[in-house]
Amino acid sequence: MDDADTPAMSPAPASPIFPTDDFSVQLRFELDQTDVPLARLQAVQQGGVLPLQDRDGALPVRIIAGGRAIAAGQIVSVGDSYGVLIETVLKEG
Repeated sequence: MDDADTPAMSPAPASPIFPTDDFSVQLRFELDQTDVPLARLQAVQQGGVLPLQDRDGALPVRIIAGGRAIAAGQIVSVGDSYGVLIETVLKEG
């Protein structure tokens, strides 16, 4: 039987094999990077503070899942806690 005689395989069903609600994904939140003079870094001691650069009052953050950046946004106050305001959803490709 050659390829012409082989019946075409139909695509897999769109529904997941397992309910996605049964799984969780670990997210990592990375604050934006900053440059610090080496002398300042060498002088860091316990209790010392390295300031983060804000951009017009915003603190940028990247959301990482499975080692890949999936979104970007900024840290925001949510009541007595903090959250991330999603500004960009990153597409693979």
